Amino acid sequence: MSQDEHLDPGGMPLLLHIGSGASSDAAFCADADTVLLVEPDPQLAQKARVWLSETAQGRVVQAAVADSVGQAALNCVSYAKMSSVRAMTGALDLYPGLQVLRAEQVATVRPRDLLQEYEGEVRKGGCGLIVGAPSEAYLVLSDLHASGLLAGFGYIQIDAGEHPLHEGGASKATCETWARDHNYSVQWGRSAADPNLHVGRLNYDWSAAYQKLTLLKERLEADVREARQAYKSAVEEVSACSDSLEEALTRLKSKELELEDVQETLAAENDALRAELESSKRSFESALASEQQALKLKTEQADQLNDSYLKERKDRESLESELKRLQALIQDEMQKNQKLLNEVEDLREDNRLSLRMQRMAQADLADLQSRFMTLATEKSQLEESLDKISSYMKSEISQRREIGVNPGKAKKKSKRVTSKERPISKSGESSDG
Repeated sequence: MSQDEHLDPGGMPLLLHIGSGASSDAAFCADADTVLLVEPDPQLAQKARVWLSETAQGRVVQAAVADSVGQAALNCVSYAKMSSVRAMTGALDLYPGLQVLRAEQVATVRPRDLLQEYEGEVRKGGCGLIVGAPSEAYLVLSDLHASGLLAGFGYIQIDAGEHPLHEGGASKATCETWARDHNYSVQWGRSAADPNLHVGRLNYDWSAAYQKLTLLKERLEADVREARQAYKSAVEEVSACSDSLEEALTRLKSKELELEDVQETLAAENDALRAELESSKRSFESALASEQQALKLKTEQADQLNDSYLKERKDRESLESELKRLQALIQDEMQKNQKLLNEVEDLREDNRLSLRMQRMAQADLADLQSRFMTLATEKSQLEESLDKISSYMKSEISQRREIGVNPGKAKKKSKRVTSKERPISKSGESSDG
């Protein structure tokens, strides 16, 4: 089936074309009272406005359809029909030369929001719907059906790819499944403008809907039969309960008579109890007055005791204050005594140190005296040795002088001098002069 076989909607109050590009089908627009073109690309939307002003009555909405209202980035590609807010997947395989020309920030709207101004015309029926955005067919059909507006479109045409062209986008199989689940039949054909795309015409399948209604009717009839059976059982139970209720009422009347007798007995007992209560009340009031008088006396005594206690407490506080003052004085005296004891202990320690130093000085003095005696002895010995050496030197000098005057005599005298007469030095060696 060619595309031209799809383009025969007849007269319609409204034509909604989603993904129209720069224009729509002139024949459709001529048969529609109002044309609503939806195109997200700003440049194509401007061209669509110019085209629509020269062709038909209506307006152009520059927005992309989505599942929520907001903003999204539109990827404008070299093949305008593949421009989308979704990322391209199968489109790159189907059209290898596709290139992203630019990115535009565009508004997003739900399909149902596009029809807010035209809801009255749509609900009357006979409107036309064209979904020229292949990846958005499932979204548009689902949203309009959920809002109850899809039933107002007597002519529905969608474009779809054999496989999803964009991420999360619809395919031919997805649209067929949705249509079958919602009582629509689809007639597919190839697009004359792009043989890679399928063009589908959706018609409401009344026979399928009738079958579903028939099945629903059978289910309801079965439910009604079950309800009637349940009602019959309930009536029987109510009848049995009615008999039981009559027996219960008879027993209740008997109990009511017994209750009246009990009430009369209780009334008599109540009167006797009330009289006894009045007597007890008077006795209690008399005893209470006596107790109050006694309590008043005890209260006065307690006040007196309290005054005495306060006075004693005040005296005790003054005594405690005086005791604290005396304790403070005693504490000061003890601190002073402790200070004196510490000073005495310091003096004792100083005295012990002085005695120790005195003993050390005496020991040092004794040692010095011993050394001095030793040095004195050595000095005496040294002086004695020096005297001997001096005498010897004088003797030698005299002899040498004599030798110089009388050499022959000197030789004779020199023979008489022996080693025993030579002076001995302190080191123990003989002195040869």
